[in-house]
Amino acid sequence: MKNRINLDIYQPEEAAVIFKALSSPVRLKMLRAIMENPSINISELAERFSLPLSSAALHVRVMEEAGLIFIQEKPGLRGTQKLCAILIEDVYLNILHRSGEEKPTRDMAYSMPLGNYFDCSVTKPCGIAGKRSYVGIEDSANAFYSPNRIHAQLVWFTSGFLEYRFPNHSIKPEKVLELHFSFEVCSETAGYNNDWPSDITIWINHEEVYTFRCAGDYGDKRGIYNPDWWPMDQPNTGNCTV
Repeated sequence: MKNRINLDIYQPEEAAVIFKALSSPVRLKMLRAIMENPSINISELAERFSLPLSSAALHVRVMEEAGLIFIQEKPGLRGTQKLCAILIEDVYLNILHRSGEEKPTRDMAYSMPLGNYFDCSVTKPCGIAGKRSYVGIEDSANAFYSPNRIHAQLVWFTSGFLEYRFPNHSIKPEKVLELHFSFEVCSETAGYNNDWPSDITIWINHEEVYTFRCAGDYGDKRGIYNPDWWPMDQPNTGNCTV
């Protein structure tokens, strides 16, 4: 499903980015070509409109930054191909916006796999549990760099961080009103200890936004998302929604 871009005349900077991308007849023709052929690449656009490759790439970048299209890299016979695809269905400009009138809003949800973190730093005790077994060696930080970490259903470490990166190309032109994160988490110690207070902090774009204290490592209780083979007397997670 394509997105609608909602613009407000009282937010001229945001609207100008979209209008700039749409102000070029060449870019409008490119948008139509991309709509008609979702797998077209930049080289094909350059050839179709008799443009230097650098000029075609510049037009594509302007449209991408405006959130009109997105680029997907795919291996090709001669290096990497950059395929173009449409992101939007329509653009709406609210000109007669009245004070106190609610602007149209929409909700977006992303489900991020536990093991799909971008970066990490962990200290022992630590480990990763997959659907059927451990990933790598328990109490070895090397497991956190294993390609098989994408199958993680449970991770634990004494201190450190996991960094996740969420896509934002479909919300770039809009104002984000609220973020909500939901996950299972608890303290971590050797074995388990229900009285083991730990501070857990959430950072967004390198800014600390929230720190809460989890009372213990509830290894004698199952978490909702624990793999079926995970024993009851191991470090475990309680349910916490942020």
